[in-house]
Amino acid sequence: MKKILTAILVLCLAVMLFASCNKLFKPKTAEALWDKINETMDSLNSYEMDMKGNMSLQVNTVKISMDISTKNIVCDQNGDDYYDYSVSDSTMKTTYNNGASITEKEKNIEAFHNGKMFLSTKTLDRTRKIYSSLTKEEYIAYQESRGANFDDMDFNDCTNASFAQNEDGTWSLSYSGYTKKTVDKMTEAFGMDQSGMNLKIEDMEISILADEDFRVTEMKVKFLFDDSGETIKEPSLEMTAKYASFNAATPITDTLNPADYTEIDDCRLLTEIEDMIKALEEKKDGAFVLSLNQKMSGFKLSQSQNYTETDTVSYGEKDGSYFYNVTATTDTGTIGISYANGKQTVNVSGAEQSIDQTEEAAKEFINGLINNAKYSANAVGMITKKADGVYEIQCDNPDTSAYSSIFSSLNISDPQYTQTITVTLQNDEIAQIESHMLAEGMGLKIEVSSVIDFNS
Repeated sequence: MKKILTAILVLCLAVMLFASCNKLFKPKTAEALWDKINETMDSLNSYEMDMKGNMSLQVNTVKISMDISTKNIVCDQNGDDYYDYSVSDSTMKTTYNNGASITEKEKNIEAFHNGKMFLSTKTLDRTRKIYSSLTKEEYIAYQESRGANFDDMDFNDCTNASFAQNEDGTWSLSYSGYTKKTVDKMTEAFGMDQSGMNLKIEDMEISILADEDFRVTEMKVKFLFDDSGETIKEPSLEMTAKYASFNAATPITDTLNPADYTEIDDCRLLTEIEDMIKALEEKKDGAFVLSLNQKMSGFKLSQSQNYTETDTVSYGEKDGSYFYNVTATTDTGTIGISYANGKQTVNVSGAEQSIDQTEEAAKEFINGLINNAKYSANAVGMITKKADGVYEIQCDNPDTSAYSSIFSSLNISDPQYTQTITVTLQNDEIAQIESHMLAEGMGLKIEVSSVIDFNS
């Protein structure tokens, strides 16, 4: 009993000493204050974070708004029973010029508990629940590689930084005037793809409130956009996160029963494949060969239609500017398509024609070929390891935008789609992507196969 009482006394003295040291610490710069806050948050055993965000913009005459709320719970942060739980609810509303609107809702859970990583997605017409075994170290490394936390975020990498101690002993920090590098890192941490949104974020305004013990209680981030474009108008995006339950957070486990989930080889692969595709898109000196085959058949057509194409592509940067060269061999002949210095040139049987093309449009064209399979982590229903480095992916929510208009034009409703993607990895890079899409409706079948080889 005496040993137990002594241990408790030592622990209490340590806590008192830590709190006393915190109160004595007087930062002289915003950077020193943030370092102290970051150190304190890392030392916590557990905490909760509740974040709310909203985004709005107008694309031509279409208005888009999104609201998102997220709860994150971290327990035993520095111990063996590490637990991380994040649940988010999002609502996106699209309003058209004629007053019609579409509302989409989605709920996602991503968690780590008892040596397992869980992923759950629920929409109006789809539910996906998968898990895989993982070590704590593997899960944390995965989160850090995605930029999903702010541990290595340099908030001080800006031109305007200020701090103050408030009358009640709390601390305030304000930042703005960020470099592009830090803006990109922050948007990545929030899971945002600027190129995908076709938006340019110019700056961020960040405000942080910490208690007298240097624990973050509130963080606000406001993104400032370049609104000079003609297509997208009035973009806005703000997020507010509130932290609480320091060293007193309670895990949520009733939604993490493995019996309710489907086990797959590795949940991390879903987003890691996306990252590898992005790395291919950003190569300074890239090349690949894409082979396509499309067949349309059924009594809705007078006769079957077959189309084949092979694209030999090189792309990247030359003298600091983006370029590409594409040789497309089809059933009817060969077409050369190239881009450099804001011009796209098309060569058909020796006859050339050039038109203006922006660098963004040029990259979008090549990226569309690189991800011809339209792989998306959100579309994956099952992933199976077929051999070392070879993974077969069943898509239960494939991108059908290339086919829906064909079925609509033939008055075919509710077509059925199935897609299988096989990804081959070598040295942690994608060597090959093979895709098979089958789209069927009453009286029409469309079969599309593609193989893209990055080792050619």
